Amino acid sequence: MREKYSGLLLQKRLLNEDDIDIHTSAREFVPLETLDQTITHQGGIKAFFTVGVVIEVTGPIKAKTGKEFSIMKLSDLVKYDISKARQVIQKKYEATKAAFGDEAAHVVKLQEKNFNSNGYKTIKFMGF
Repeated sequence: MREKYSGLLLQKRLLNEDDIDIHTSAREFVPLETLDQTITHQGGIKAFFTVGVVIEVTGPIKAKTGKEFSIMKLSDLVKYDISKARQVIQKKYEATKAAFGDEAAHVVKLQEKNFNSNGYKTIKFMGF
């Protein structure tokens, strides 16, 4: 069965589609592919959801406040051409730098770090 938002093939579904619809009905779907850009350009989204595959979990880690958290890496399992992705990011960087200055352009340059060496885009999330 394919997941309706991402098209990922699911073998052992933990939540049925009706339950997912209930939890996501008041939220905006943002594809993992554009999540970092959407948050950067819109200054954050109040209520959103995304779909991905957990490819790495680090933790639990204890914060200075005593709370525990984990860091999860999600991927949409789409393989990208790294050289093309770098070219696009470089063009965005130059345009942003010209329009808004070095600080804003630095955020665009950080998007390059979201690609691993195999060409898969990953996003890190903290879970409490």
